[in-house]
Amino acid sequence: MKKDESDRIHELCSLIAVEQDRKKFLTLVEELNRLLSAQHGRLQGARDKEEED
Repeated sequence: MKKDESDRIHELCSLIAVEQDRKKFLTLVEELNRLLSAQHGRLQGARDKEEED
């Protein structure tokens, strides 16, 4: 994972933990989900490539 992505994930988690506004909360969670999905895809791709070798 790239450092900037890791930092953003940590920042989003901190913001989500204290957010009181429902719309802002959902926006933050959606961004977090996008980042985590992208990371999962990269890890799965690396795992699949490893199995091919």
